[in-house]
Parts: sequence; structure tokens; C-alpha cells
Amino acid sequence: MAELLTTKETLVALDNIIKRAEKYICIFTFNIKIDENYLTRLRNASKRGVKITIVFGVDNGDPQVLDAVLNISNCTVYFKPQMHAKFFYNEKELLVGSMNLSEASAKNNFELSVLFSGEDYLSVISKVKEEAKEIISDSTDWKNLLPTIERRNKKELSFRPKFTNEAGTCIRCNKNIPLNPAKPFCSACYNEWAEWGNEYYLEKYCHQCGKGKESISFAKPECYTCYKN
Repeated sequence: MAELLTTKETLVALDNIIKRAEKYICIFTFNIKIDENYLTRLRNASKRGVKITIVFGVDNGDPQVLDAVLNISNCTVYFKPQMHAKFFYNEKELLVGSMNLSEASAKNNFELSVLFSGEDYLSVISKVKEEAKEIISDSTDWKNLLPTIERRNKKELSFRPKFTNEAGTCIRCNKNIPLNPAKPFCSACYNEWAEWGNEYYLEKYCHQCGKGKESISFAKPECYTCYKN
């Protein structure tokens, strides 16, 4: 059976893939924004002895979420740069679609997916699993990357100026926030941005002066004049 699913139907199908898994669950997703509901389901699957494999493609995840995922027994997390496909499967079912494992995808976005199951689609499911093996073989175990990431973060922090008492603005909505070019979004806009995590997506306002400017982004949150000053 091949079934086209809307957002709510996709949520149900994804739940079923996790709940019905007896041997393994494989999750391929753009980012590692996994909400608490799915973390609970994955923990329960792990307790049943299910092997869990997660592959994601952008290093902008919440460190707490990554820690929570890495602490799940029988769970291996891989990093594959530029990984943008979203598909999920267990022994018998395959879900291919646009949804990430985040609350924002479930609540704010219109998603579509296709669920494959049954003998008529065994060849399709098998081909996707073979491709998945190729992706994993070309990916890096996230635990092996942690020492490099920690050194990089420490280096970045050592070069960042501290802005503790100055006022800045959110580069997306112009809301007043503390001035810190490393954190140029208010919390609400950051959650929107983090769904895709594109550092070069064009925003609207200079983080420092608050004026509408072109070429503002997470990577370059200040206009040229403010940056120069």
C-alpha cells in the first residue's frame, strides 16, 4: 500500500513506525530538533530492545536534545553534511515526506508524506534501505565529532565580545533584546529560524542599530556601519 498523508496523518504514521518497531528504527532528518514526545517514544522503543539509528545534516541542534538522544540506549547518531531528506522506517513500513521531528513542523507547517507498506512495495522499501546504508557509510558518528566541536566552540567564545548591558534588536521582528551578535534573535524568532537553520537567510533589521537593512542574516547580523564601529 502507498498512502498520501497530510500533517496530522503523518504524525500518526510516524508514531506507529516507532511503536510497531520490533528490531530497528531508522530516522533520516535535516536537523536534530526532536521534541519531548518523540524522545519519550524513542526511549520506550529502546527499552523494548529496538536499535535506533538517527542521521541528521545540519549542526544547529539544541545541545540538550543531542545529549538526551545520545543517552538513549541502543541509539547511534550520525552526522551527514547537507543531509536534507526526511524519511523514517522500521522493518515493515517506510514514511517519506517533508516533516522534521520538531514541534514547529507538527504545529506550524503544512506537511505531506507517503507511507509505504505491504508486499506490493517491498522493492521500494528495500531500495530506500540500501540507499540509507550508503548514507550511513558516508556519515560520521556524532560522538566522534564531539571533541572537535567542543574545541571549536571554545575558540569561538574566546573571540566573541561580551555585550551584557547594551540593548540590541531581533534581526527578524525588531524586538528589543540584549546586544550579542552571537544571539541576534528573540527566543520566538530563533525557534522559527532553527527549523531550517540557514545562517545566510536574509532577515530585516540590523541587530545593533535596529534599522531596516539589506543583507542582514544570522551569519552577518549587523549592518556595515555598526560592524565597522
